[in-house]
Amino acid sequence: KLLNTQATYYWATDNSLPNKDFIDVSSWNEYISVAQYQQMKRYGLRGVVVKLSEGTYYQNKTYMFSQINNAKAAGLTVSVYHYSKFKNSKEAVSEANFFANIADSLELSKNTVMVNDIEDYTVLGTAITNNSQTFAKQLNSREYKNVIHYTSASWVWGASPLLDPKKIGNNNLWIAQYP
Repeated sequence: KLLNTQATYYWATDNSLPNKDFIDVSSWNEYISVAQYQQMKRYGLRGVVVKLSEGTYYQNKTYMFSQINNAKAAGLTVSVYHYSKFKNSKEAVSEANFFANIADSLELSKNTVMVNDIEDYTVLGTAITNNSQTFAKQLNSREYKNVIHYTSASWVWGASPLLDPKKIGNNNLWIAQYP
């Protein structure tokens, strides 16, 4: 029996869907022009979050500069994120410094929202909450004060969440939950 492989598409003009005011951009999206961002803005887009880095080994060198500058030129709010791989506090500090160094090289405002994208299953079994707090504290020590943590809803639910919202703070969480 063949599985149904027909793709499901959602259109920005479909007003029956939740707000489409923010998008996630990475190297997978490649170059996005000012005109393309302006078109998205006409659909209600207000901001983007651009992937800068992952672990201590990857940065979005090819596209981050144009993705950020073109979004700004289109009048959008720009935030940035780091795909976290840390398994202990030492790695959390190293990754935070790697992320901050890239943000510094781009001359991002210290008020930029810096996102800890903590959803990689290789970190399971580690002190995810404590390491995420260490990551945020290191960014704070680098004067980046707007740090939030992105993860899936299943990581914050239940009696023993992987990322404890009581310790992180509900206002410091961005939860992915798709309709």
